[in-house]
Amino acid sequence: MNRTLYTIIFILFLSIKHYGQWNSDPGTNNAVVLVANKGTSVITSLASTTDGNSGMFIAWIDSRNNATTGPDIFVTRMMNNGEIADGFLPGGNPICTASGVQSGLYIEPDGIGGAILSWNDGRNSGGGYNDIYAQRINGNGMVYWAANGVAISNTILEENTPVVKLTSADKAAIVWRVDRPVPNGLDLFANYVNLNNGSKALSSDIVVVSKNNTQTDQQVLPDGENGFFVVWTDGRVSNANMHLYGQHINEQGTLQWGPPGNEGDGQLIISSAGDVSSPVLAGDGTGGIVVAFSSTRVSEQDANIYAQRVDENGTPVWTTNGVPVCVSLSNQTNPRIIKAGPSPNFIIGWADRSHSTNLSMDDSVDIYAQGLLMNGVKTWSLNGIEIVRAAGSQPLSFSRGFEMLGDDLGGAYFVWDDDR
Repeated sequence: MNRTLYTIIFILFLSIKHYGQWNSDPGTNNAVVLVANKGTSVITSLASTTDGNSGMFIAWIDSRNNATTGPDIFVTRMMNNGEIADGFLPGGNPICTASGVQSGLYIEPDGIGGAILSWNDGRNSGGGYNDIYAQRINGNGMVYWAANGVAISNTILEENTPVVKLTSADKAAIVWRVDRPVPNGLDLFANYVNLNNGSKALSSDIVVVSKNNTQTDQQVLPDGENGFFVVWTDGRVSNANMHLYGQHINEQGTLQWGPPGNEGDGQLIISSAGDVSSPVLAGDGTGGIVVAFSSTRVSEQDANIYAQRVDENGTPVWTTNGVPVCVSLSNQTNPRIIKAGPSPNFIIGWADRSHSTNLSMDDSVDIYAQGLLMNGVKTWSLNGIEIVRAAGSQPLSFSRGFEMLGDDLGGAYFVWDDDR
């Protein structure tokens, strides 16, 4: 009996040593790719997403093959115990090593433990223009689709910045930009991709919007009914006065919002003076969306944070051009939004320079947040509550550098880079 007991203890001890790999020292991080595995290559354009099992996929652009194929795409999967999952090489698994430059990487979970990646790809042009490619992998690093990815769009025009979102158990939507001849400029196109083989579900790409000047900064959200919402900044009036438009697209690729007979115009959401930028969106729980964004309507030098709710029919619900979330006399940008609990119904976070000693510099950046009810009424202090205010900047990267995630209890987690 004693021998059995000692054996069990020994096995448990080995298991703990083998699987408990997260470093307990907050000043020492877990390595994803070591120099020994990647050599002198430079890793850029990190993109990550959940693996659906408390771990995550991490993808990046890698220079290790620059002399032969140019920058390539690699991916790994880190499990919830800090270890790299079986099936992934120490230096990451190659997703695309085709010739030419791969860039603009985006990654999304596939709903069953794998991931979908999309990117800009210059393999067909010798660097003259980009196409859109995509790939799907499983939890063991095996690719589902053709080696080096499938072509989503490969015309002779510049195509870039794909955003991919899972819309059903067997399809994902991809929305990308196409740089077309003047006067069109940057327009938005989309299609659905079949998850089993990467083929396009619709025979013709969806023209999301094709107007003069620049349509860009597209953000995509599944609608829960196999379609998706997309919002974007739009310069059809003037690139110096970007407005905010939106569209709802069903599973068949039909445009749902906009003037009857002219749904291709999209739904005008914000048309105030000043530029609109950095839109983010969340579902409102009733078939519509809430969009948070930065706007320079008060001051050309300093952006503030606003929000607007759009109902299921595409009608803006709150105050014309949105409710003010924070309009303090400083620069606020980089908004984030989540659907929260019953009160508030939404939480919006942003990077804020209210305490900066030099408003022309990105110093003393802090993070603030505000709660909004379904009717657009703020629930916290007038210009938000402090999430972090410390020496230096939080986030360090004023235009990026922090994320806000729902906690499944009606609240939010905040994560940021920090130079205090």
